[in-house]
Amino acid sequence: MQEIIIIDEKPLRKAALSEIEQANALLDQLKSEWIVYSEKDQSAYSRWLYTEFSPVIGEITHCIRELREKHRLIEAVQEEAELKNIDLSEAYQNVISGKSHRDQPSEEKVQSHDDEWSDEATSDSKFEMPSDSDADGRIRQVYRYLAKILHPDVQAGPREPWHSALWLEVQEAYGEKNLGRLETIAERLKSKQKQSFSLPTIWELRQMISRTIQSIGALRWDLKRARRDRSWGFSKPMKGKRKKKIAQAVQRELEEELREIKQAVAILEHVIAEWLEDSYEQSAS
Repeated sequence: MQEIIIIDEKPLRKAALSEIEQANALLDQLKSEWIVYSEKDQSAYSRWLYTEFSPVIGEITHCIRELREKHRLIEAVQEEAELKNIDLSEAYQNVISGKSHRDQPSEEKVQSHDDEWSDEATSDSKFEMPSDSDADGRIRQVYRYLAKILHPDVQAGPREPWHSALWLEVQEAYGEKNLGRLETIAERLKSKQKQSFSLPTIWELRQMISRTIQSIGALRWDLKRARRDRSWGFSKPMKGKRKKKIAQAVQRELEEELREIKQAVAILEHVIAEWLEDSYEQSAS
């Protein structure tokens, strides 16, 4: 004969909610560290970089533009030679004199390319602004609805334990931009208003804990790498010795980059000079 064992969920639920709050507090702390690094430290580092090394950065940008122009010229000459089955020196003359099969790039296009290369030379940003799609608008709409009911600062009346758990779930779903999950929570709240609301199960609470712990682990890894970045802590007062060491390393790297770009420009200039010399010889003969 099988026995039915009745388990009191209250202690389990209380423990799970306590663990969720602790995990969420740690996650918020790590998020705060990341925000300081990504929004303050990196901005302070960029301002310092362009203040201290403006001349060499400007020279690098100019050399990159020059390199881009010579690349475009060489590509046009090679394409002209291939399409018309002529030697490179004659193709060079055609391109320079405007007899090429294709039009030369307009000033607007050249400026556009220059701006593009300038951005590549001066920006380290790898983040893009998200698009404002219909789905994004719906996510914000559902989130506002849930916040009006569950947010601790606006909620009227006594606050039940499940309020905190569900609000954490809302924040997590909103952070993931998970519209389906947000709408599911909204439906559960509507059911609550009809007196048919069910509390999150123990399994659901454990899942929330597991996802939060995973987020903590990922953020800790990102912060570990960020702490090795030069810009870490740059928004705070820094010892002169550390800043001097960073300045010396940046100076070496920028000078090396400038040297490599100038070498590349010189190689292309040599190729173009040979075409020009050959075209002079052909004209003389």
